[in-house]
Amino acid sequence: MLYDEPELVSHIMQVWHEDGVPADMPMFITEGNLSSGASETYQDVFAGVWLADYIGSFLNSGGNGVYFFHYLPLQMEPGCNGSPGTFGMFTIDANYQIQQPLAQFFVAQLINLEWTQPAGGEHQVFAAKSDLEDDAGHELVTAYAVKRPDGKWAVMAVNRDQQNAHRVRIAFEATTDKSSGFAGPVEVSTFGSVQYQWHPAQTRFMAHAENAAQPTIVTTTRGSADPDGPIVHTKLTAEKGTMYDLPAASVVVIRGAVGGK
Repeated sequence: MLYDEPELVSHIMQVWHEDGVPADMPMFITEGNLSSGASETYQDVFAGVWLADYIGSFLNSGGNGVYFFHYLPLQMEPGCNGSPGTFGMFTIDANYQIQQPLAQFFVAQLINLEWTQPAGGEHQVFAAKSDLEDDAGHELVTAYAVKRPDGKWAVMAVNRDQQNAHRVRIAFEATTDKSSGFAGPVEVSTFGSVQYQWHPAQTRFMAHAENAAQPTIVTTTRGSADPDGPIVHTKLTAEKGTMYDLPAASVVVIRGAVGGK
């Protein structure tokens, strides 16, 4: 269960000790991203928050494997409504040398190095749910739970709320109607709008072009991220009632042992 202070009773996340519905046939996503056209949205922290939801929800639905195709270094290009963007994880120069990592690079690290076990092996995916919603009924916080081959549990919590942080409590609900929580040493990895902010390219607008056949909108600076990471790693000793902080627009992985029924 996940509670948001000060209304501790009203906000609940539940993780059930049962496997997701198995698919009749293997399901894979071999190439995909935020949209079919690049834009500056790809460089914003939103792209990282979206990636966590995209991967987590697909695996929760019975997916067997997801491949992130756009790890290749790609130049910025005009995309949706002329907005400059890149499908890649990095900004690069004219010689394809990496200048800085983007939001999806950091969230890919969270998914592959913190949430799941890097050494591979079978991971069990379990259903998880939060009742943190906005006034229109949209989920503000989503969660994805796995039991890793090393025996640890990991919950990836996604705070979609762009303006507000939330404090949450996590409980694991067994089929016996008994609940438990993280107990003992817990590792928390956080990446969000505090660690990463994209600053768009600046442009100069003119009523008339300076020279014939030239554009009236001239880009004067390149977009860049500042700050640009890193992921924040912390450790704490947890018990059933421990509260966890989810900063605004963030992805947080909480990993440890479960106990204390």
